[in-house]
Amino acid sequence: GNQGCVELATLLESSASNSLKYLHLTHNREITDDGALVLANSIASNNRLKCLSLEHARITPRGFDAFSGILHNKSSIIGTFQSNHTLERLWFHNRGSMGLSDELLFSLEVNSTMGETDAARSKIFHFHLNGNFSLSPFLDMHLEVLPHVLGWIGRGYHIIGLSAELEQGSFSAFFRILRNFPDICGFPSPAKKFRDRMQKEIDTLKAENINLKQQNERLMSEVQGVRLKKRPKHDVST
Repeated sequence: GNQGCVELATLLESSASNSLKYLHLTHNREITDDGALVLANSIASNNRLKCLSLEHARITPRGFDAFSGILHNKSSIIGTFQSNHTLERLWFHNRGSMGLSDELLFSLEVNSTMGETDAARSKIFHFHLNGNFSLSPFLDMHLEVLPHVLGWIGRGYHIIGLSAELEQGSFSAFFRILRNFPDICGFPSPAKKFRDRMQKEIDTLKAENINLKQQNERLMSEVQGVRLKKRPKHDVST
């Protein structure tokens, strides 16, 4: 039951200390959503387990959603990259009656058909770089880092098994990022052009200010010389 899940979690949390790849808990009606949450959290860093069979347990779709967050942490691109890319199945014979979400089935499928690196890349395309995705994760990146990010995205074209939709999505993501960060190719963006123009105007104003100060100093010196010349001379009697 759920207490047994707690004990199993200790074993699953460290894949380095065991080589367990298949764990069958089928027909265990004492495992509920609470047990599913414990098991899901325990495989977050496990890169050995491939099948965790939970058929016919008393787990609802809400309980299985816990595995979604482990297989594709959508909080950030880094979160998705660091998710579990090893677990391939949550069933042994038949998944039809388990009520798994489409997102969870997608992650399990890419885990089962791709290597870990390609699975991570596919999930990132699917959850973060698909359609009109947000560019905010790239805004704070250093310009020197962006070419490496684009190279990583570009390698997605060659993933074996990548769907036509995701393949097109990776292509679109590549050019959308490139279009919004033209500095990568040596073409200044509108924002950079504006900053450069403002900096040029500031430099011009600074130079004019220095020139005016120098002129003012010369005028003050000339005025002082004129005053000395006009000062009356007094005879000194002996």
